Amino acid sequence: MKAMALAVLVSSAASAQVAFSDDFETGTLTAAEVPAGKWSSLFLPVTTDVLSTSPMAARAGTFGLRLVDATGGTGSTALSGAELNIPAYSGDLTLTFWMRVVATNNSGTVFPAIIHGTVTSSSIAEVGLISPGPTVTLQGRDLTGAQTQTPTSLSLDGGWHLFELKTVGVGTDAGVRSLTVDGTPLVTESVDWSGVQLVRFELGEGFGSRSWLGTLDFDDVSATANDGAVDAGSVDGGSMADGGAADAGTEAPSRRGLQVGCDCGTAPPSVWVVGWLLLVLRRTVGSLGKRRP
Repeated sequence: MKAMALAVLVSSAASAQVAFSDDFETGTLTAAEVPAGKWSSLFLPVTTDVLSTSPMAARAGTFGLRLVDATGGTGSTALSGAELNIPAYSGDLTLTFWMRVVATNNSGTVFPAIIHGTVTSSSIAEVGLISPGPTVTLQGRDLTGAQTQTPTSLSLDGGWHLFELKTVGVGTDAGVRSLTVDGTPLVTESVDWSGVQLVRFELGEGFGSRSWLGTLDFDDVSATANDGAVDAGSVDGGSMADGGAADAGTEAPSRRGLQVGCDCGTAPPSVWVVGWLLLVLRRTVGSLGKRRP
């Protein structure tokens, strides 16, 4: 059975912290549903579009996430997807997911995965599918909102593919945006993200050419923060359907880990492990000293 949980794995200061995962086995998407799903909200302005869990979209287990766009649209009416708002922080974020192109009219462009930050138009890293093909591309914005698009030579078939969309050093002038598919690095590029914070990510149909029609399936989604640091609070249930940046508050950018439901203080995980071992040793020695001859 596939695991489905919000979790924080803390084994050492250098290890990844699993902040979010969803294999869609509840058959639901948002926290308002029963049983509760994992996503903050859905944006589905066109009633003819379909965004739902479906057995037909499952790579493994019972359910996956299926997006169907049969009508296209213009402006915000072309956007359909599931979003997760996160407490604003600077650092690293990797979004990993399985995806397949079930059907496409081979026209236009669709952006099925986007990581958002506090920049103009908010998208700092996104996976794009450019027709014909579709051919995979990586694009995103820097701290000024200037956008870069880098096509790859990978053209997708109708099978499942594992995507890893990564942002490293968000909040610094030494940021790195990269895309790996099926374990093969496709694009790595340097970005100036000075002062930028991560605020949310989404799956589905982001902005792009409104002529795109088709069906996309997603499964086994996870998001990890790899800076090995401090608690960033809990998931926010707000909405980003308007495409604007989430409220980052007044706190200065800091290099914090993306953790969910953990009030772990400011000490690194290794300090907590050492402290726990010392406590166990002290109790063991104390109990030995109290034994009768």
